[in-house]
Amino acid sequence: MDKTEFADMWKTWRAEGYVGIGVVVGQEGDGLRVYQVIDNSPAEKANIHPNDLIVEADGENFSGKTFKEMTERIAGLPNTVVKITVQRMPKMQKTYFNITRAKINSETVYHRLVASDYGWVRISSFDENVVAKTVDALQDLAKTNPNLKGLVLDLRNNGGGSLSGAVGVVSIFVKDKQKAVLTKGKSPENTRYLYTTLDDYKTAANTKDGVTKDPLADLPELYKTIPLVVLVHQNTVSAPELVSGALQDLKRATIIGKTTFGKGSIQAISPRIDGTGLRLTTANYFTPSGCPVNGYGITPDYFVSERKNGDPDDALNFHEVDIAHPKYEGIDPANPLEKIRKERVKRRSEILMSMSQHKQDMPPPVLAKTYATATDYMFSQALRYLQNKEIDLKQGQGSPYNVHALCGSL
Repeated sequence: MDKTEFADMWKTWRAEGYVGIGVVVGQEGDGLRVYQVIDNSPAEKANIHPNDLIVEADGENFSGKTFKEMTERIAGLPNTVVKITVQRMPKMQKTYFNITRAKINSETVYHRLVASDYGWVRISSFDENVVAKTVDALQDLAKTNPNLKGLVLDLRNNGGGSLSGAVGVVSIFVKDKQKAVLTKGKSPENTRYLYTTLDDYKTAANTKDGVTKDPLADLPELYKTIPLVVLVHQNTVSAPELVSGALQDLKRATIIGKTTFGKGSIQAISPRIDGTGLRLTTANYFTPSGCPVNGYGITPDYFVSERKNGDPDDALNFHEVDIAHPKYEGIDPANPLEKIRKERVKRRSEILMSMSQHKQDMPPPVLAKTYATATDYMFSQALRYLQNKEIDLKQGQGSPYNVHALCGSL
């Protein structure tokens, strides 16, 4: 990473905010696929959607450009305008947006009391302060109602972040010294379990003058046993997948929603003397029982749509396995990821052709600002589950990834 890229990453990590349009993207061919639109960002206000493909900036086509070159065209100074060109399913015709760059909101944890006796906590990303922020939110809920009957942990539209932060959030809800995640890398030091202990979730944010303060020290005890539902979907990426997978494996929470993105790789980021940074993928992570996450995602216990009348086919949502990446291209045909990817490409093509023939459009995305409100269908079902009421879900629906058959074998 060059100096600017590293500085922006570090500001995001420290929750200081950064200047941009507010999207989390990954390279796909000659464009940038949008995986997450940040809450209250210029991109959200301009009506950019997850799954949009950005192909131009200020009239310059991205064909032949590297990821760094593409993102540099979108980055810039605050209060300046960038014109981006987007291709959106199903028509894939070019649409233009003028977006004013701004400092992106660093608020990452939201909470409120719902239906009098239940709590809702949403984490939008895992910066190095996420554990302390989450504990603060939970303390406030317990102070408002000491007799909470249940909690919804909302990890939708979360683009990831700190590994230590994710382990810390798992530690909030389970006993000390439990397995939180298994990492597997090429070197021995990168192959190990991380546990729900301070040593594995401490960060620079809670260490001062060599002394580390445990952010869980003042956590109300009720959160170790409170009935817990975790909401996930296709834009639940990386760190929140670790959290949901661990809480599912440890039988501490019920996972409701849709299969997650499937990014189970771990990056180590090292600052260099000249102000640049080096980012290396050092390992993949697995759930405590050994289930792979990379390419597969987390399969919910109950599949629930975001919309009351159902969602578009999941083949229209882009997951890690859909990315045209060397690790999925030309690999051993016996590898299940290769088969999954090809099946999804075929299915997506068939659906888009049908939608085009019938002149159908994609429904608008469910925005994060509507979460935990009267219009949030997935949340309403999670709340009904906690209230022991009948809900609209399908138990035991088979995952298209068949990931549990592979637990411990990869």
